[in-house]
Amino acid sequence: MDMALGFIAACIVVYALVWSVRTSGTVADAGAAAHGHGGHH
Repeated sequence: MDMALGFIAACIVVYALVWSVRTSGTVADAGAAAHGHGGHH
């Protein structure tokens, strides 16, 4: 049971990392525009 939960958690973390990397550019630009930071990173 614990191993299964750990495996599921690992998959979720990996999926979240991949998703954030794939969308980092768009999210960063949208966030900068929404918050008015002038594109600062």
